Amino acid sequence: MSKINLHELTAENCSIEKTDEEIKIWCSYDKGYAVSPQKYKSPVVIRAEVMTDSTNIRLLYDGGQLIFNWERNEEELRWCDPGTGKARSIAGAGKVPKNTWINLIWNIEVDNASVSVDGIERYRVIGDFSKVAGQIGIGSAMGSTVNVRSLSIAGTLTDEGTSIPEITEINDCLDRQKKILVNCADLSGSRFVTVKGEPLYFQEVTLAGTKITDANLSGLEIDGANLGGAYIHNIGPKMAPIDHPAYNPNARMEPVRFDRCDFNRSIMTNCDLSDIEITNCNISGLKINGILIEDLIREHEVKMLQDQS
Repeated sequence: MSKINLHELTAENCSIEKTDEEIKIWCSYDKGYAVSPQKYKSPVVIRAEVMTDSTNIRLLYDGGQLIFNWERNEEELRWCDPGTGKARSIAGAGKVPKNTWINLIWNIEVDNASVSVDGIERYRVIGDFSKVAGQIGIGSAMGSTVNVRSLSIAGTLTDEGTSIPEITEINDCLDRQKKILVNCADLSGSRFVTVKGEPLYFQEVTLAGTKITDANLSGLEIDGANLGGAYIHNIGPKMAPIDHPAYNPNARMEPVRFDRCDFNRSIMTNCDLSDIEITNCNISGLKINGILIEDLIREHEVKMLQDQS
């Protein structure tokens, strides 16, 4: 096990305050990391003594990521698989105490991976991690401050694998004559803040895990997209919470249209569905407030026949 000199870690998309005993990592938005200078290949064991003042203790390795005290649900452990890059939520495994030092261990073997907190295993998965390699990052997000007192890594050094990307900033670019053409590029982890993009065009892109907030998406068209697991909320000016920037109880939004969409097993709560028109749709099993809509339609048809007779 090699103990990393915390002063050798470099800041990517975050600010780092270094003292003799620890470092403090702060990131205003997402994906801010203190990054190891070397790359490691699996099997790897990452040990960290860390503390957060609020949310988002994050560990990053190749395509994998761990998030404790995730800002959207602190109880869930956010696990992005080091082998496949696919994200999942582990219910009840993500909460750690605030303003308290904890010991994290992320163990990636060639055929399994696990994570533990203070000696108690939180999650384990079987998979192929034999080709996982890259830099290792530890960080914060969404305004949290993460303190790191120690970081140790056991693994074989390598020149191959994933580097944690530097952030290239484009600021105050308000010249409407300038356009950006991005072709065959990896923009994973990029941020767009206070940006005007009318209209933007995306084709053959993967936007998995993308978050759009406080945005004007009127006239948005999404065609041929996989929205599995999407979380859409606070849509429409009068549906947002009172303290939300988009809240306007008197505003009226243009109608939203859905055509040839698979909403199987979707859930809608606290939504304004007034004046919705549903035509030629499969409504088997559709319930509103616990009432099966098929039954209501059948009752309506029977009543119409009785009225006619």
